[in-house]
Amino acid sequence: AVAAVAAASEQAQELSRRLAAAEAALDEAREELFAAEQREKEALSWGKQRALHLEAELEESRRLAAESDARLREHLSALESASLHAQGGSGKAASLPDKK
Repeated sequence: AVAAVAAASEQAQELSRRLAAAEAALDEAREELFAAEQREKEALSWGKQRALHLEAELEESRRLAAESDARLREHLSALESASLHAQGGSGKAASLPDKK
């Protein structure tokens, strides 16, 4: 009977050690999971900030392109008008000297 009690006690101690090791591994896994979730949140936040920044840059580029397009159209319109005046032989464009 004493041997059976000793064996049961030894088994209980082994189970206790295994339980402690499993609890330690579980705690470590939880910490790793928390750290991974934090990294994921930071990466997502960085990605959102980067997307907002790029959207703002895109809008600025579009605005500048529209302004450039408007200036180009004005310039082309002025050139067309000057060319028409020059071809007709009247107006200021016709009296301007040729630029070489």
